Amino acid sequence: MVYKDKTDKHLTELLSKGEEKAFCELYIRYKNRLFLFSLKFLKDKDLTEDIVQDIFTHLWESRYFIDANYNISSYLFTITKNRILNTLKRYSTEKNIIDIIMSKSLVEQVSADNEIIDSEYKNLFKAAINKLPPTRKKIFVLSRMEHMTHKEIAATLNISIYTVQEHISESLKYIKKYLSLHTDIHFCLPLFLYFLYQ
Repeated sequence: MVYKDKTDKHLTELLSKGEEKAFCELYIRYKNRLFLFSLKFLKDKDLTEDIVQDIFTHLWESRYFIDANYNISSYLFTITKNRILNTLKRYSTEKNIIDIIMSKSLVEQVSADNEIIDSEYKNLFKAAINKLPPTRKKIFVLSRMEHMTHKEIAATLNISIYTVQEHISESLKYIKKYLSLHTDIHFCLPLFLYFLYQ
């Protein structure tokens, strides 16, 4: 079956039945358009690439719930618009949190305590990563510690980019759950964000 000759509507119908090649064709058709659209607002290539990958991860994970009559173009751009807005809000909030944590006045006030807390949370974060299955751990480390893109990881490990996305998504879910079980998640969140994006 030649998927590049199919209409968006037909590809959407096939996708709703779990057809991976239809998903791949939609990815090829829309990834650059969504990337350029997002980049205009986010002004950051790495952040934009992550957003686009997350959008397609969401599309694949929700494939069986997609109405075959969806206008897939409008659907993808609506999701993208919402992700851009949420990302800008979250980025602003995270930056404020990190600025507060790292501010000179706070560090001077509780310098000794911060060193202990910093060490404890780093250890918890490392422990959570070490509990991931070997392949998932490797992919997560390449992404978040070595700052490789999903495409680079896929090429390095000879796996599909969608497999990379799923492993990272599951890793983040597990790490958040692990931290919530071992500490106060509300207090942990700023540090989790800080460590995650180092």
